Amino acid sequence: MVELRAMMLSDLRRRIPALRTRHEDIVQEALADLADRIGDGGEGIPSSWALPEEPSDPEDRAHLARLARTILRRRVADLFRARVRGRADEPIEHEPEAIVSREQATDRAMQTAELLRHTAEAMNELSANDREALLLAAERDGERVEGRMPDKDRQRLSRARSRLITIVRARLGDSPLIELLETE
Repeated sequence: MVELRAMMLSDLRRRIPALRTRHEDIVQEALADLADRIGDGGEGIPSSWALPEEPSDPEDRAHLARLARTILRRRVADLFRARVRGRADEPIEHEPEAIVSREQATDRAMQTAELLRHTAEAMNELSANDREALLLAAERDGERVEGRMPDKDRQRLSRARSRLITIVRARLGDSPLIELLETE
């Protein structure tokens, strides 16, 4: 059960981080439902699941994990259904604007990493003056310096950013990453 609990928490953290305050409760409900299902000993429940130790057969372990994930998904669906009907016991703090699948999130992360790699390579093609302007602006943003940047520095930064974007666009060509560059 310890491994199943860890697996379920990992799934929830990865798929619905907006519900992090409810993860423990959802997992506990799912584990209780799983224990009830095993206790009932219904059809399709291997006898090895009723033993105190972990099932030795890899197929039984895989089946148990699949059943646990199915029950977890159903508990999450129940929570969302209750929320839609207005009967949720506590509000969700930060609802995601859109719940994306794991594959979409992974694709986006890989695309962002690829765009970052192209940007880092493009930085090497800039002049020392342009790199300095971009790095100073990054430090300034990181420190949240009060006051307005002098016009001369803002103009220098704007030109350096334009040059960087031009180089990155040239490197990307007609790559689908160009869309990501436009949205960032």
